[in-house]
This record gives sequence, structure tokens and C-alpha cells, in this order.
Amino acid sequence: MTLISCQEQKSPLLPLVQEGLKADQKTVTLKINNYCLHNSMETSGFFAINLSMKVEDGGAYIDFDRDGIPNYRDESDALNIAQDDADSNDDGYSDLIIFLAGISAQEQVHLQSKCEVHGTDSDHDGLTDCEEALLKTNPLSFDSDGDGIPDYLEVRFGLDPLDAIDAYLDTDGDGVNNFNEVKANTPVDESNTNGIIKSLEVQYDTFQTTTAPAVCYSYKISNVSIVASSNTNLIRLYFMEKQKTNLNNTTLKIINLQVNPAVSDNATLEYNFDDY
Repeated sequence: MTLISCQEQKSPLLPLVQEGLKADQKTVTLKINNYCLHNSMETSGFFAINLSMKVEDGGAYIDFDRDGIPNYRDESDALNIAQDDADSNDDGYSDLIIFLAGISAQEQVHLQSKCEVHGTDSDHDGLTDCEEALLKTNPLSFDSDGDGIPDYLEVRFGLDPLDAIDAYLDTDGDGVNNFNEVKANTPVDESNTNGIIKSLEVQYDTFQTTTAPAVCYSYKISNVSIVASSNTNLIRLYFMEKQKTNLNNTTLKIINLQVNPAVSDNATLEYNFDDY
């Protein structure tokens, strides 16, 4: 398995705005040009996720620290988590993991000694090696159960990164399976027949532009929500590909796009894959 990651350039977090409220939002279209594969490889999946927001409870909510917990949930003395730090107690485990597992502040003291190297993410899937050890996922595979969804996204959307079957279930019975809910950035446990949820679905179009010596594509990602925040919106793109003659030889490429929330509504933003 080959792993390539274009890491996010860190910028200081700015003061919180609209703390705990539903997000005012705009929509943009992203165009990604010149994504090229060797002829021996083929695409096996693509996801675009705005880490600065979370769709749940019938709307879009700001997630200022991009930890997978929207601001209105991201404040708990019992769990020692806060809105402006994705790892509030600096124990090597993100607030999302603490939140989902319900690990109390007292119990977190014991976790600190278990994570020797903070921030190491060997497979670049968004989960640190320490978190993967806690979850019993494979720190050297970005998709531990082989269902086509990177481990971090499974955790973020409430799926089991060790269960390949749940990706193709329809948890909320809305006719959209969980795999496609993740692609659309919509919750797996809230029906997309809800008008607000339906209006937030991210949409994808793929265009093949060349065939030799490399196969190149352009991606169009429409209806991407950009939330009003004093921090930039972080859009993470997951490109997955596999070798045609060896399906176990997989590659994950990640691009992080910083989008200014002051962008015009309905704007089209173009990016060249080679620039990342």
C-alpha cells in the first residue's frame, strides 16, 4: 500500500463566532483538474469533506476546531473537551474519539501514558496511530475493513471501521446507503428525505480528459457548503486508487483546501492537482 499526503498548512485558530449555533452557509463548486494515474492504476473512490462543519439534527453546524464534533456539542467539563482545540487535553487522542467513547476526564489521565508519539498517522487516514490502537484498526491501512471508506471518515460518520458490511446498509431507511451518505456529507442516521438534509447533499461529476500515457481526470464537486466562521473552511479531498492487476495494492492521496468563508455564494473554485 502506498500513501501520499499533502498535509494541511497550520494556521492559528481565530476567535470563535456564532458559538453553538447553526451555521450561516454558502455553497460553492470545486473543480479539481489534472488528477492523473499511471495506466496500471484505476480510481477506487473519491470523497470531499468539509471538516469545518457537521450536518446533523436537521441542519449544518460549525465545527470550529474541525474535530468532528460541532460547536454546540463540543463543550464538556466531564469529558474535558472544548470548541477551539481538536485534542483539548493534549493526550494524543482527538476530542472526537473521547466524545464517541465517552471517556471521562479522569479516565483520560490513563490514556496519556499509552500514547507515546502524539500526532503520528502512519497511513494518513486522519486517525493517529494511538487512536487506531484504541479502535483496534490497522495503523498501516487507511481502510481497515476494505469497504471503500477511509477509517477516519467511518469514525466521523458513526460507522464501524472494522465492519465492511455497514457501509452498504441504509441505517436511516431513506433509500441512500451509508457509503453514499458519507460521499454526500449527510448523516447516516437522519433521512435525506428531510428537505434541509437533502439540500446539503454534496454532488460529484467525473470527467476523463486523457488516456495515454497516463489516465487523467477532472472532478466537479457541487453544492459544497461553506460556513460563516472566523476560521477558514478546511475541505479535505480523499483520492483512492488501486492497481488493476493487484487490487490489494492501494494508494491514498489527500489534498487539503483552505476556503475563505468570505467567498461569493455559488462561486466556482478551480484547483490543479499538480499544485498539491
